[in-house]
Amino acid sequence: MKEFRWMFSGKRDALIFLLVEFSNGYFRCDAPFRCENAFAIPASAENMKPGIYRIWLPAGEKEAKEICCAWGDGVIPFVMPGPGITPSHFPKPEPSLRLAGGQDCTLYVPMEKGQKTAYVAFQKQGGAEPEICLHDEGGEIQPDWLPVYPGMPYRCARIPVSGKDLQISARIASPTRLTVWEGNPLLLDAPEESFPMGGIRLLARDQAGRRMDARFEVYVGRELVLQRDVLAHEDCVAELPEGAYTVFVHHGGRFSRFSAHVSLRRGDVVSVEACLRELVSLPKGWAWGDEHIHSVFEDGSPLPDMILRAARATGSNYAFLTDHEVEDLIKFGVSWADEPGVFVGMAGQEIVCHELHMNILNTPWQIPVELMRPAQVHGDICEKIEGWLKEIGRMKERQPVSFMLNHPSHSEATRTNPSLGYFRSWWVRDRFPQFKIVENFDFQGWFDLLNRGERITGVWTTDSHDCSRLYAGKKGTCVYVGDALTPENILRGLESGHCFSARWPGAAIFLTVNGVGMGDKLCTKPGETRVAHVSVQSATPMEMVDVVANGFVVAEIPAHGATQMEADVLLPEDAIWAVARMRVQGGEWPQDDHCFEPLMTSGFAAFTNPVYLQREA
Repeated sequence: MKEFRWMFSGKRDALIFLLVEFSNGYFRCDAPFRCENAFAIPASAENMKPGIYRIWLPAGEKEAKEICCAWGDGVIPFVMPGPGITPSHFPKPEPSLRLAGGQDCTLYVPMEKGQKTAYVAFQKQGGAEPEICLHDEGGEIQPDWLPVYPGMPYRCARIPVSGKDLQISARIASPTRLTVWEGNPLLLDAPEESFPMGGIRLLARDQAGRRMDARFEVYVGRELVLQRDVLAHEDCVAELPEGAYTVFVHHGGRFSRFSAHVSLRRGDVVSVEACLRELVSLPKGWAWGDEHIHSVFEDGSPLPDMILRAARATGSNYAFLTDHEVEDLIKFGVSWADEPGVFVGMAGQEIVCHELHMNILNTPWQIPVELMRPAQVHGDICEKIEGWLKEIGRMKERQPVSFMLNHPSHSEATRTNPSLGYFRSWWVRDRFPQFKIVENFDFQGWFDLLNRGERITGVWTTDSHDCSRLYAGKKGTCVYVGDALTPENILRGLESGHCFSARWPGAAIFLTVNGVGMGDKLCTKPGETRVAHVSVQSATPMEMVDVVANGFVVAEIPAHGATQMEADVLLPEDAIWAVARMRVQGGEWPQDDHCFEPLMTSGFAAFTNPVYLQREA
């Protein structure tokens, strides 16, 4: 008999699997559990038939609890951890194996035939760090564990495996989460023979039959067990234990989603060929992207190349990786997925302190900045900001660079309560008009600035720390870049306001006033009529489009479930700016990032930047 002690969170049911190799095996657990096959399994399951069982440990406890499982010969429990690692800023479903402390364990990880590397990560829950040794058929592997940067809760390493199965031996002192990013099964015992795996060949095409980048998600019930971001030129076969799966395929929110049911047998290779339809089209010269993403070089979980692959697969044309440790980020490289006219990756730096967060976009080097605690207040903060802006000026002599104010206050409480200073940085724009871009803001704070005659571009970003569940561009910016997708054109479009923002499930919204577009100024004679024209596409049925001038809604246009609409709105005589917004039916967003703001709770799915208005004297 073998035993293993797990730590399970009670926030949701926990899914594990059993490989039963012959009929006199047994499995016991000191907590109630149920089986997918719809017949009740008691606390002790004896004489199980050969096959793979899917076992749920039901939720019910608010806190994590320790569960002990025991099994006999012929039964191998295993976990399919799914992609990604739990981000650091907010609770999420945990795609990892949670190990109880005070035990030694050995995990056996079957590799895919063409797999050359595995990304292993662990996070200890207090106490001593676990001792982890990695082996394959050739002997011990010395992982190159990445440094633990300030704020980063993970120890991560990418290791070469060359298709050989991996063995993880761990001495666990305190509760620890462990995962293999790619979703390889984590076996708690060695199989008698090769683990029963089948393959799914993954391929996506557009309506014209051309190969395209896409994300493939594989589910067992509601559990995401494997994910692949596959680029158009790649031939990918994902390997999974034999059984029944549902495969979903998408290319971000602007394209249709494809689904297929797959049944795998040992040694089979089943093809899934998805045709993805464009639901929201962009005019020529417009590019979709994200200005705020974190990797392991700050407190994110993925490596930069994983993020860039994910960004391309899910429909982005550009991505800024904005970490604290920019020197390491640039050394690692951000151009892995670049393709002229298709995608460009760029480095950025996030500066963090009590008084503000800001991103430098397309930075060529790192500004040395002490990582200040949010609870600290710095009397010389204005002097520091002036120094950072001067350094950015020196950067601009080398290449196009811009900067952005991050997630300013979302409520009056955070503006007035010093203890909640983390998100109270609207004041920075009041003091430093050099900031031309602000992200993840509250509408009222933005409108107040515009009413004072300020010009500042508003954008949405993901501020993603895990490109698996919150992928780059799931909330992002569509910017006019003209004839060339270059950093210079992207930054010029952002600073000028030639852009709109949208979130999943995908939309495009354009605003003109008398033919003048977003970010530009219309100058009219006294008494001359000014008509706003709104054009919207949405991947899902729309509820309403509104037009706002000087902070007041001047028109609410019912959409009645349409996915495309255009409308003209007469603007007030005294309007000095106008924006348009769109809300989808049932559009409230779940709180899945730490920059949750009122725009999401109100259900807005897209908004434009202003058209600025002026009357001739």
